[in-house]
Amino acid sequence: MVVVAILVLAIVALPGLGPGPGSTAPHGTSRPVGTTAAPTAQDVAVAATGTPSAIDTPPTADPPTDPATDPTTDTPEPAASGQAYPRPITALRKRLDRAFKQMAKEIGSPGLVAAVKLPDGSVWYGSDGVLWPGGPRVTAGTPFAWGSITKTFVAALTLRAATAGQISLDQTIDAWLPQIPNANLITVRMLLAHRSGLFDYFQSKEYGKRVFSDPTHVWTLDEILTMIGPSVYPPGTGFNYSNTNYILLGLILQQVTGQPLATLIHDQLLAPLGMDHSVFQQAGQPVDLVGAKGFWKSGTGFQEWSDDTNFRPTTSTATVAWAAGAMEGSARDLLDWEMALYGGQVLTPAELAEMLGTYRDSGYGLGARTQTLDGQQGYGHGGSLRGFVSVMYRLPVADLDVVVLANVGFANLDKVANRLAKAALNPLPTPQPSGAPSVAPLPSGAP
Repeated sequence: MVVVAILVLAIVALPGLGPGPGSTAPHGTSRPVGTTAAPTAQDVAVAATGTPSAIDTPPTADPPTDPATDPTTDTPEPAASGQAYPRPITALRKRLDRAFKQMAKEIGSPGLVAAVKLPDGSVWYGSDGVLWPGGPRVTAGTPFAWGSITKTFVAALTLRAATAGQISLDQTIDAWLPQIPNANLITVRMLLAHRSGLFDYFQSKEYGKRVFSDPTHVWTLDEILTMIGPSVYPPGTGFNYSNTNYILLGLILQQVTGQPLATLIHDQLLAPLGMDHSVFQQAGQPVDLVGAKGFWKSGTGFQEWSDDTNFRPTTSTATVAWAAGAMEGSARDLLDWEMALYGGQVLTPAELAEMLGTYRDSGYGLGARTQTLDGQQGYGHGGSLRGFVSVMYRLPVADLDVVVLANVGFANLDKVANRLAKAALNPLPTPQPSGAPSVAPLPSGAP
């Protein structure tokens, strides 16, 4: 069903947002995930040229409730990484449970998982359904394919490499990839923001036949590059979401670091955050997780996309996606990632401001896009990959994070995330004191 920590991938028009209090720790500083103050959002004004620039700071979130003085606060919810988050108060938890069950019925996915981090720091998890028909029940720890949310990991590594002086965001890519069309005009920044003009290899006429005819095929990077078609427009002149951009970023990262992308993601991001229910599915490396299988709706049932391996959805679809979408993991881990990424544990304030600085014509920044939930502007990313859909969103002013995962293709998880945000943020009714006397209104004209 779906995982909501209100998190995911796609596009809307929201101001870019920068880091705030609690987001200044340098890389390597020990800071438990989820314990830092949420960053204060900075609006990003986009000039007529399409270049983002930082401006005013919106108000911070409401102060958290104090579990010590709130008798309705339940025991902590253990996270996959071993941390313990407080659970929401009973009334709010029940409201989120009801909203999630309603959306699970509407989405109709074999499995649905969601996670929500509330303004007071408490975390709610919801799960419904199974890993596959007749299989075990899904939980907040069940791995799902994340698809393009993978791009947030690649973008974070790229921004860190720029800070380390290994690359420059405004350097053209011909130094590493001279064989790519217009390589002498395309910059690293353009790849991150989908402004290179490069053809999306997922749209190749050969993609369907080559990827789905042999589900156990292990794709090489050279094979992926053969599906890059002619550019769709001159570099830097517009926006076109293209998975090709992030394949090239992965290749550049491997060249400048001398390490495989899977190793970079694990050693720099997953392991330090304790994300042990997540993996970058790399060709030639075993996937030790047993995750949900992907499905499409077919008549009154489902069409399964799997190949009897632990790759999700299949070996072919995972390895051909590579840096554009090969991540798999649980809702718990994805919430931890969202909180760490946007909370200053992964990126410096300057790096995070670069990521969240969006362009007016696209709502997309450097590995993040804008999203509106419950009428509030936020940001995050989403993803989909043959039978899986995922979203992760943050509302910085409300200090709310939402993640949702489903194992059925074309599921509208933005709608689920929006419903959960509304349930989380709308005020609860004020309880009346037990045994309080009722007071009749005075008659009209009474003294």
